[in-house]
Amino acid sequence: MKKKSFIKDVMKNPVSYLMLLPAAVYSLAFGYCTIPYMAIAFQKYSYKGGLLGSEWVGFKNFEFFFKSNDVLRIILNTIKLNLLFITFTTLSAVTLAILVNEVNRRRFKKIAQSCYLLPYFLSWAIVSYILNAIIGSKYGIANGFLEFLGLDRINFYVQPKYWTAILVVLKVWKDLGMQMVIYLAAITGFDEEVYEAASIDGAGRF
Repeated sequence: MKKKSFIKDVMKNPVSYLMLLPAAVYSLAFGYCTIPYMAIAFQKYSYKGGLLGSEWVGFKNFEFFFKSNDVLRIILNTIKLNLLFITFTTLSAVTLAILVNEVNRRRFKKIAQSCYLLPYFLSWAIVSYILNAIIGSKYGIANGFLEFLGLDRINFYVQPKYWTAILVVLKVWKDLGMQMVIYLAAITGFDEEVYEAASIDGAGRF
């Protein structure tokens, strides 16, 4: 009965389901089809043997990791980076959502949202190429500018001190658009009476 009802609903709203299809395929391919590959953590994985032909080693990979001299540094760096990602992405997205909400021109608002959303759909492989074009030691724009100013080139890829800032900027740039859309949807959903009540109580724009 439910199957017939679903088919009937698809026939009734074909355009809606067609628009849903890319997101459904993406979720299936990268959300569910990748679950079996979690088994790699318990294998001595080899590309020749693949998922089914690789040797099972149980928890030896985890044992190797936790006995490593760098385990504490790795864990602390992971926590630090994720805290920075969450903090700066959230603050930037909320600020941008408020600014976009203040724009009265609908056409400009739609174009701005599309531009901010674009990086979210880029793969990290493409982002790495863009980054290399900016900070690459040989042909990077940043090093070209430093050379133009008469300064020495910097090999960013072998300087750990720069990478916290670089990774945070990349993460914010890539995720900002989607986060902004979520917060913008929440802001536009506020009842106008809330703003009127706040104005009566003496609240300013901030």
